[in-house]
Amino acid sequence: MSEKHTPGDWRISHIIVGRVSSRAEIKSGDTHIASVYAPGSDRSQKGAPTRKQAFANRSLIAAAPDLLAALETARDYVAGELEYRKQGLAGYPDKWRTEEQDLAAIDAALSKARGTS
Repeated sequence: MSEKHTPGDWRISHIIVGRVSSRAEIKSGDTHIASVYAPGSDRSQKGAPTRKQAFANRSLIAAAPDLLAALETARDYVAGELEYRKQGLAGYPDKWRTEEQDLAAIDAALSKARGTS
């Protein structure tokens, strides 16, 4: 994925609730980002999330750019902390292994979000 995600503040623009299903639109300004569908009741339909899961999904999608920015900031902090610990505790790798694992998990999540994994 060479292009960055659609810029701007992603928001749940409107929700259409029907008897059979519901739909939430996520937009950045006038640009459509995604539609999240949910069954009309709390009972899950085969292959579909429950209504509560769909509502949680729409919130997660709308928060994606903010989460990405926060994770990029956290990555810089964890990388700096890891480097500091490696220098100060060079003879004790078990003292900085947690930060190394955290950094690997952060890098994997960022790669997934950027479409480079």
